[in-house]
Amino acid sequence: MPVPTSYTEDTLKTFMITALSKAATAIGLTVSDMGEAVIQTLVEYGVTDITDATNIAKLRALAKINAWRTALASVSADYNFADAGARYDRSQVSMMIREYLKGALLEALPYDPNYLIEVDRVDQVQDPYEFHEPGTRVDMRSPHT
Repeated sequence: MPVPTSYTEDTLKTFMITALSKAATAIGLTVSDMGEAVIQTLVEYGVTDITDATNIAKLRALAKINAWRTALASVSADYNFADAGARYDRSQVSMMIREYLKGALLEALPYDPNYLIEVDRVDQVQDPYEFHEPGTRVDMRSPHT
């Protein structure tokens, strides 16, 4: 299967449901439920037209986040209950979705303009692990030899 080189709103909605996998079926989400998620994805991408979203990896990463956010919103009213001796813990679905959302957020970090790693050289003047005899006075302002 070739990697997509572009998306339409409909194909992005389909991708979002596919990314949710069986969770979409379990909570009843369909392609038609992803309209607002597509809009939010484009807003976060920084474009108003999906044809301008040319970085496919970025678009897919942001789409996954918004798919999981939509899934989380759809189960937010679910609650635990017991009936006739049976216990139904619907909050487990919410917890699982939150974990997948965290993973999607981590996957999208490289596309966040606020996420930046800088590497700089650090010249350690003093070795903080250097051994000194107990009771020895150490001047921490000058290098030890």
